[in-house]
Amino acid sequence: MSIEAFSIEEETSIQQGLLIATFKAVPKEYEIAFDLQLTSFITYTCASILQFTISSDYSNYGDRCPAVFVCNHLFDGVQICGSVNGEICYAVITKYINLLDWTSFVISQRKLNGYYNYSVQVNGEIINTIQNNDARNFENVNLYISSPWVIAQPGFIRNMTVTNMCTNTQLYCKPQLNVVFNGELSNYSLNLSLQINYVYEPGELAFNVTWEYFLPLNTMIVSESLILGLVKVDSSQSYGRGIYWDDVKSQIYLCVNQHVESNRPACYTSKDNGIKWAALDLSVGSVLGHDVLNRDLYAIHRNQKLYLKFHSTYNTWLAITNKEFKNNVLANIDWKRLKILEGYFDQEVTFGAHYWMGNDNGLYFRESTDGIWVQRAKWSV
Repeated sequence: MSIEAFSIEEETSIQQGLLIATFKAVPKEYEIAFDLQLTSFITYTCASILQFTISSDYSNYGDRCPAVFVCNHLFDGVQICGSVNGEICYAVITKYINLLDWTSFVISQRKLNGYYNYSVQVNGEIINTIQNNDARNFENVNLYISSPWVIAQPGFIRNMTVTNMCTNTQLYCKPQLNVVFNGELSNYSLNLSLQINYVYEPGELAFNVTWEYFLPLNTMIVSESLILGLVKVDSSQSYGRGIYWDDVKSQIYLCVNQHVESNRPACYTSKDNGIKWAALDLSVGSVLGHDVLNRDLYAIHRNQKLYLKFHSTYNTWLAITNKEFKNNVLANIDWKRLKILEGYFDQEVTFGAHYWMGNDNGLYFRESTDGIWVQRAKWSV
């Protein structure tokens, strides 16, 4: 399984200062591949082909992570610079590159037997490999084709792929995974095996990997094996049916997680006391409430093992860790606004001037203490 963070298929003219992309993270393991065509040589100075840099041309470790030049007045080949073993520009020189020929390059850094190995490959042949004892994660890295500080090398780049980096358009850095899933049916017992491993070391900005499973009706888990290297999260705040009242917007949230199939929404919200309902995302199982400090809305996933946070800018629900919720959110939720209605008897709750009741049949609303209860929702939706 390989996921590219960035790619360019078409021929791109090399132009000085042309900013192609910005990467939030360049981790210790990565791969950069591209085809290069040189159309002429500049004989009096070095010329830039491309440069990954954290800040400037040649001031800090990470300013050339990597960078590619042609210095025809000094040597015949292409110079590839990398941030290796404390050197800002650890240089690898290729053989002579013919004009107008397309030449393939792969610059990579991989972890092998506990050590990071920096490698340069040209036309399928590895021309240099070195152990990098100062491999680092670099953040906010700009990719130029070519450098703003050096004259551009005449030519073109095509078929460029950047793997295992995190672009500035990605909310979180997604690590590449190897996933192996096996199942064996023996009599009435089904044994399932799931193995998930990182393809590369994911880097510090990678987000946690989570997954969920749903069982068919009339099945049960007999035993669950130890999950190696991972943490299983179970939420005690999850509930089967209940309501949450947002007193700031006078808006009610209704969740019926125990009564609906997994392919249908379990939670809904209404701004008119239940006359009309709008469904929330399928992943939401139990709305918990808003953080009173910043008004962020939190919920629990349908799998009851994962906390969710609604991101208002991206208009989507994002997973957060169990630790983050308990340390930074739990104490800031007004739990008095949440009412669990899992019993079979009449349960009345008042939020200001809003009167609600839940029982075995559904959710009811009335406008005053002596008003008539009107059903606004059924548990089975």
